Amino acid sequence: MKYILVTIIFLSIFGTAIVIAPHTTSSPVTQNTSASVGVNEIISFTITDNGGAAGVEFGGINPNTQDNNATPNPAVNLTAQKETNVAVNVSTNGDNFISGANTLNAGNATYNDQNNAGNSTQLTTSFAFWYQAANTNADQTRSVFYWIDIPLDQPAGDYASTFRFKAEKA
Repeated sequence: MKYILVTIIFLSIFGTAIVIAPHTTSSPVTQNTSASVGVNEIISFTITDNGGAAGVEFGGINPNTQDNNATPNPAVNLTAQKETNVAVNVSTNGDNFISGANTLNAGNATYNDQNNAGNSTQLTTSFAFWYQAANTNADQTRSVFYWIDIPLDQPAGDYASTFRFKAEKA
């Protein structure tokens, strides 16, 4: 049996009337509210040197030679780690090589994810897109192989550069 109990009370306090009307019923009452959550983007990206702490090493190379490989090759491994929860675009660049007042252009170095200098990409001084790592909930590792060309007229010296990788949401 369904019933409704309504109580109305009038109070007069300083000329103000207050109405209280509780409502009870045997039928259930449902109320709704909204809920939301924001999941933060995580990009976990590491670079591992395969030859220790030295970075990319080419050693002593004679002028007028092409496709001289780094030692060891692959020189580094890039890993988009499993906690990364978005697709990631990976870009790379490098500084020109410097030895005192002498310069060797960054473009003399090339890179690839396979041990194949013939299909390698020229390093640039501005970031260039290389590949995309998908969001797979598993580590994704890519090896990086490097080669360098030394022009015939390149002055002797110990040249240094910095190679960079950038991982950002795709």
